[in-house]
Amino acid sequence: MKLKTLIGVIGMHLLFFSTYAQKPRILQIGDTITDVSLHNIVNYRDSTVNISDFKGKLLILDFWATWCTSCIEHFPFLDSMSIKYPDKLAVIGVGYESSEKIKGFFSSKKSSDGKRYKLSSIVEDTTLSGFFPHRTVPHVIWIKPDQTVGAITSGDQLTETNILEMISSGNLQVSIKKDVDVRKPLHLATDFGYTDSLLGYSILYKAQDLGPGKVNMTRKISENVIGKVLTNYSLLEIFRLLASPIFLEKGQKLSSKQVLINISSNRDVNKLYNSYCFDFIVPTKHAKSLSKYAIAELNRLSGFQSSIGKYKTTCLVLKAKQKDKLYTDSSQGKDSHLWFDSKPTYMRGYGLQMLIDRLNELSTIPFPVVNGTGLKENVALCLSGSNRLMDIRHDLQKYGLFLVEEEREIDALVITKNKVN
Repeated sequence: MKLKTLIGVIGMHLLFFSTYAQKPRILQIGDTITDVSLHNIVNYRDSTVNISDFKGKLLILDFWATWCTSCIEHFPFLDSMSIKYPDKLAVIGVGYESSEKIKGFFSSKKSSDGKRYKLSSIVEDTTLSGFFPHRTVPHVIWIKPDQTVGAITSGDQLTETNILEMISSGNLQVSIKKDVDVRKPLHLATDFGYTDSLLGYSILYKAQDLGPGKVNMTRKISENVIGKVLTNYSLLEIFRLLASPIFLEKGQKLSSKQVLINISSNRDVNKLYNSYCFDFIVPTKHAKSLSKYAIAELNRLSGFQSSIGKYKTTCLVLKAKQKDKLYTDSSQGKDSHLWFDSKPTYMRGYGLQMLIDRLNELSTIPFPVVNGTGLKENVALCLSGSNRLMDIRHDLQKYGLFLVEEEREIDALVITKNKVN
């Protein structure tokens, strides 16, 4: 009888500890992460790995989602860091969404240079989110080479300087991410649901601290995008992000060279670079005009006036004289590397607009670049990789392409001071 009682007591203890073990302990900075197995990994040599496999390296766990624009923005950077420091750094994305959805994202979405994202990522995660619960993404966990938690940050802190600092010293002098539930309107502390009876709201306020970091998220009712929440972006960035969909409808990618600040006061100009949070929704019936309504509301609240229209300015017009040197055989497939990073810069199987969009992102190009070739066919070219205008012009000439300085009328986002405010 005593033996049965003892066995029963042992069984109860085993059941208790088994149940307890199923609930992972929430880890904080300084804690050691246990050697857990990570399953369902895509874009990696194995579908299952152990945390201990990365001992001796800085391991970055990047919690993300397919709908999170600010998450996806830093994927190319993380890919490049993984290639640059293969013996010191490992990066694993952590996604909670279904395998089908995440695999579909990686097979269909591409970065600005036309390449598919290569980030290794866990799908359908339930393990790591137990150790590191959070409300917003990006949510970045820095695991030091000794397997202790070194930092918990937003995606803004993912820089090469910070990565090297963590590798060399094991410390990162940055603010800990504050997890704000941006699924709710930013000005409400209670639960709130979106229904068709909600006619709209908007709120704009100066960012007083890092909060959730930079968040660029849409709000939806069913499949209708009825709102936008942007946190910790400069006012200038918010204007540009809201205007970008309107330019995309015109077949253009809005570049910084198409954003014109027509303000005489330096004090007012400086205000455009202060960080703000903006949360805005419209009635479902106005969902298709969301960007236009959002810009109008931001004009009202910010003290600035932005408008989209034609503007005559000096441009670099891309012109073609020997078109036969450009065409590519569609059977050769598509490939590109348009970084202008002193390495061979090339594109094959894409239209010239991709090159023009990339040139407009370079700070070394003084004027907006516009397409004056009239070509719509896919082309192939390879440049030296120099980002100097003189070198780019020289590289293009061998394909019969020329950048000619001319006065042109372009679509632009013009920002002025609102006289009413």
